[in-house]
Amino acid sequence: MRILPIALVAALALLAAGCGGGGSGTISPELVRSANAICKQQRAQIGHVRVPATPTMPAIARYLARVLPIAEKANADLHALEPPKGREELWKKLLGESDTSLMQLRHMLLAARGRARLVYHVAQSRLATSDLEFSQTAHDIGLVTCATPGA
Repeated sequence: MRILPIALVAALALLAAGCGGGGSGTISPELVRSANAICKQQRAQIGHVRVPATPTMPAIARYLARVLPIAEKANADLHALEPPKGREELWKKLLGESDTSLMQLRHMLLAARGRARLVYHVAQSRLATSDLEFSQTAHDIGLVTCATPGA
């Protein structure tokens, strides 16, 4: 049975979306620049990882094994930033969604390695949900480009 890579690529595109400024509030230009650099670097690095031509579980596992460290670094770098004043709760939510996405990527990798298709698909669905929440929260904070896949 073949796994359709469309949902995987779409979910990873959300992770790879570059961050940028926008919106109103007290978000500092420095935070926007820093988040922008983190997200753009992640997007570029993931863009250099070849998506499997044949989406078998072993091929997906190899792909995710290369993507996961990139996502882990971007997540850690986002955590290292100072939260925007007046938007600390939104920032905390954003980081929580990033953490959840990372956890789901890990679950997907383990499932793909174990050829556990159902577990893989559940984690993939949860990743997509978490990434949508991340995108909405990024938009609410003012990181408009971060909220826009492929931007």
